[in-house]
Amino acid sequence: KESFIERFEPQFSGYEEGFYFTTVNREISVSSNGRSAIVTEQVLYPSWSPNLPIRQTFHAVQVGIDWKFDYIGWSFLAKNEDVEELNKVLE
Repeated sequence: KESFIERFEPQFSGYEEGFYFTTVNREISVSSNGRSAIVTEQVLYPSWSPNLPIRQTFHAVQVGIDWKFDYIGWSFLAKNEDVEELNKVLE
């Protein structure tokens, strides 16, 4: 987590609380050969998006004895009952 934060922290330098987040849920699926994994997290960024959860998806592969991320994706999560309101705001 610390090296990940160091990598992306400059992009959040304007936020008082920085790049720190709270993990609400995390699921890890390891491939059958044990050499790759998909990590899915639902997180909240108190200084950036305190009320709208974000899903972080990572794909990691084993390279020698190290693990490397070869994909990182972020998306906002909305409750079904909030979609209509969000669409109105985004008009």
